[in-house]
Amino acid sequence: MKRLVILAVLIVFCSSMAYGDAYRVSMRWSAKPGYLRLVLESGEEIIKTARVYHSYSLVKVEFQSEFSFDYENTPDAVDISHKGSSLFININGLKDVKVFRLADPSRLVIDAEIEKTANAKTVPEEPVKPYGLSDVVMVIDPGHGGYSMGLVGSDYKEKDIVLSIARSLRYTAGQAG
Repeated sequence: MKRLVILAVLIVFCSSMAYGDAYRVSMRWSAKPGYLRLVLESGEEIIKTARVYHSYSLVKVEFQSEFSFDYENTPDAVDISHKGSSLFININGLKDVKVFRLADPSRLVIDAEIEKTANAKTVPEEPVKPYGLSDVVMVIDPGHGGYSMGLVGSDYKEKDIVLSIARSLRYTAGQAG
């Protein structure tokens, strides 16, 4: 009887250890400006049956049952929470998500296109100084002088349109200096 109890406890213990290994999900990631890749790795059956949903900045990965989740750290723009059989990944500035599965080892890859962060160190551009037109001689020639009227439509004549554009350009150039 004692051996039977020990055998039963051993079977339960071993099956729970096997269950724990089967439902362990680990994550790694890589990031570039405007791009984030999350890789979830686990057993083949878990990855195969996982479903991914995304809306706004949230990506939800739903597994077939509860699991243990291992990850070391995440990028600043990512918050991760794990509850029951779901993994919630909140990605700041999320634009688009592409999901695919890989085998050997089984992986679920989530490629996220994100907005480039405002934290990125950029050199501010010097304001462009407009060129003064006071030293420039500009000749505006609308053309069609003399007897040529250009194209003639039912309501408009080419010469009138071109002359109007030339006058507008002269006014704009005069305002610029």
